Amino acid sequence: MTDQVTATRAALAECFASEDHAEGVAAFLERRPARFTGR
Repeated sequence: MTDQVTATRAALAECFASEDHAEGVAAFLERRPARFTGR
């Protein structure tokens, strides 16, 4: 279980640091479709 939690934490940290995450949050707050770039 500890290994899985550690791996999940690392994966989420990488996702939250991406440009696509920032775009997704901004699009949600601005009530518009997101324009993801894969970064």
